[in-house]
Amino acid sequence: MSTTKAGSVFNEAADRYLRRQRSLGRAYVHEEHVIGALGLFLERHRCADLNQAIFEAWCASQAHLSANTRRNRQRIVRNFCLYRRRTEPTCFVPDINRLPRRRPYAPPVIFGTAEVARMLAVADRLAPTSTSPLRPAVMRLAVVLL
Repeated sequence: MSTTKAGSVFNEAADRYLRRQRSLGRAYVHEEHVIGALGLFLERHRCADLNQAIFEAWCASQAHLSANTRRNRQRIVRNFCLYRRRTEPTCFVPDINRLPRRRPYAPPVIFGTAEVARMLAVADRLAPTSTSPLRPAVMRLAVVLL
């Protein structure tokens, strides 16, 4: 995990966790980002390891994100803590019942004929680029197919 300083209990456990998951054939890029961001949060607050108070402060720092994104990030941290609990019985594990509830995504928008006509007109006005000479035609086709 290159985004955090090695040496703390948290960072060493995170490195072991990510190596293990990758040895199982998983990329774990997003998970590395989330755990790395939490590691940086711990460093900024001068904590060597995660506890309930620091976890709640980290969760509060992500209040601007959607409930589904916050839940996913907290679930990633919880899974990491469950992994640690196997070898460190006193390790903090967030309570799953305190994670944000999942929210339904925004409902789809149904476009009327006027909106579709406007999108087709905009697609026709797009300029071709050197990497995409068929850009106007492709965008028009995409609108028609959708």
